[in-house]
Amino acid sequence: MIASYSFTLAAADDDKSKIKFDGFVRSMLDIESKGRGEIWHEGRLSAKSKRKNGFRGEVELEFETRTDSLEVLEAVIDRKLEDKWRWEAGYTQKRVGVEYEENRLERATIDRTMMYRRLELFNYVGRENVVRLRKEDPSDRFNDWSLAAGFSESENGSLIGNWQTALPGIDARYGLWAEVGTDKIQDGVQTVFVLMNSLWHRSDSDLWQLEWAIGLDPQQSEFERIFANSEKVYFSGLNVLWGRRLSGDELENWSSIASATVFIHDHRQSAYNSLGIVLGVRYVLEDLRLSLTGEVIGTNSPVDVSKRTYDESSAKLEAIYVL
Repeated sequence: MIASYSFTLAAADDDKSKIKFDGFVRSMLDIESKGRGEIWHEGRLSAKSKRKNGFRGEVELEFETRTDSLEVLEAVIDRKLEDKWRWEAGYTQKRVGVEYEENRLERATIDRTMMYRRLELFNYVGRENVVRLRKEDPSDRFNDWSLAAGFSESENGSLIGNWQTALPGIDARYGLWAEVGTDKIQDGVQTVFVLMNSLWHRSDSDLWQLEWAIGLDPQQSEFERIFANSEKVYFSGLNVLWGRRLSGDELENWSSIASATVFIHDHRQSAYNSLGIVLGVRYVLEDLRLSLTGEVIGTNSPVDVSKRTYDESSAKLEAIYVL
């Protein structure tokens, strides 16, 4: 079976269409714990079209000097329905957790926190062909409900459900994400899943988030199936993030960020884990953003849990100019 789709976004010659272009350019200095450094640059350009009949279209491109690549990140159409419901279809990001509800310019940290990077490693997040139905919250920034079905280039499928609600008593928002999918392995297909609970607050002066995730490790579970006794391997993680504006206003300000993560790689041996701490500062001058972040990650191994290595630790300097 061969499946395909196409997407075209073009300027219209009538007054029913509005096209908006935006994006950013970014420079990064990344220094790893072993003393190796790397400088690279990227840019993103997004074209968005909005029609009076409720249709919207978006195409987002990214170039990156580290890999000399130019790729399509988004190619999506959606339509507004009644009562803030929308459906959308195309090539886009799977959204699991609050850090995938926010785009690169809204996110507080340079990179997504360690727990989210593990979800990327396990392919619970990433880009694929998606059909999504969602209901926006009153602010239009987040969702109240969403249900998405996706299919990736590696021929794996996913089904993601999300429910969110505001908690006015503490000026915060709670979200529950559940993903069930298929993962092709050497001798067949295995079913994988992850659950993510997020509690978070965002304001002009401060932010915080508390998150907990649990799921199946597809890579280690496949290894157990081939070489051991077919036991399932489950992981879990806890992440806390806090940020605060130190001085200034919306046009020019200094802010700080701190994060702590505990990630248990295998519930059969909870002493095998990773511990991470992130500290950073950010300076904003209108459309220019400068961030400096230090991240220390200590990880042991299931073979020797008494010895902890810090190979994933790094320091990052980021400059972003919003177009």
